[in-house]
Amino acid sequence: MNAIDRDIALSELQIAVVRVLWRNGETSVTDIAKVLGDERGLKHTTVATLLTRLEKRGVVEQRREGRQLVYRALVSEPQVRRSMVADLVAPERHEAAYASVRVAANLGVTIGPPIGGLLLVGGHWDHLWLGTLVLSAIGFGIAYRYIPRGGAYAPAGPPQRGSLGVILRDSPFLLFMLSSVFATMTYIATEVLLPISVTTTHHLSPALWGCLMILNPLFVTVFQLRLTRRVAHIPASLKLGLAMPMMGVPFLLLNVNGSAPVIALVIVIFVTGEMLWVPTSQAVVAALAPADIRGAYMGAFGGTWSVGWALTPFLGLQVRHAYGDATMWMCVASVGVIAGILGLAAARGHDAEAAIASAA
Repeated sequence: MNAIDRDIALSELQIAVVRVLWRNGETSVTDIAKVLGDERGLKHTTVATLLTRLEKRGVVEQRREGRQLVYRALVSEPQVRRSMVADLVAPERHEAAYASVRVAANLGVTIGPPIGGLLLVGGHWDHLWLGTLVLSAIGFGIAYRYIPRGGAYAPAGPPQRGSLGVILRDSPFLLFMLSSVFATMTYIATEVLLPISVTTTHHLSPALWGCLMILNPLFVTVFQLRLTRRVAHIPASLKLGLAMPMMGVPFLLLNVNGSAPVIALVIVIFVTGEMLWVPTSQAVVAALAPADIRGAYMGAFGGTWSVGWALTPFLGLQVRHAYGDATMWMCVASVGVIAGILGLAAARGHDAEAAIASAA
């Protein structure tokens, strides 16, 4: 089943099944039933029925290994998480909610390495694994205790139509997906192309680059919610039209000066655009999506990241090898501008649905 033909709004028990697959990878029905039998008291037949239904919906797939059926998940945890956010909060608060999720994720990126380093003091790797287990258990406990069993804004029932045909006929959404591919390419440029360029062409030490790169998650953690509130009154289309070029055009500064202060400036401008882009784009997708197949829309939108990850290293490094860093950064800047134009065009007309309340 095609990745975009998926309803990713899952029930509590379905999420419990898929969590076992996320945690363990490919797992037999027997092993899944054992885990959920211990955790929730589910019988083997109940687990088998849940897996069969999930397979029909394209959430998992099976293969036969000897006499056993082995399953693996076909959707990622972020896809399910994005759908859950839209089910839990009112439409006018979607952008603020997505911004909050980003803050939580980037806080983990910011404090994770220091915590890992402290756990590794003395070279005891067992301490790291035990600490990771404890933190994961705490996260699971918080989610189990506080995430409601059903979203107040979730559809009343499962979709009664296939999502693929709806998505293929939704021209604004397809245009928005294309803009997201280009925007994601500029994002991946900071993850893949920028570290290669600054440590080879501009001769920064890897240690200094690591210090500069921490600016990204740190800024998101500290400023994301503040920025989201400040720009709440600005139409989503305009925010996207400005944000996406801000993620690509600043790289042109590296063609003039590749010093550490200039690289830091590039990262700051980039992350400002990123903070405008991500929650706004997720709110626009939630606004564009019909309520009953919102999960499929979120899944399709999330798939654009995979396209960006596939294209950016290949194309960027090919251009760099053939024509040098300057041409590579000109291409990244152009991609950012194109993304902004497409995003503005796709979101125009949906600003009211994507807007957040000023008080949010």
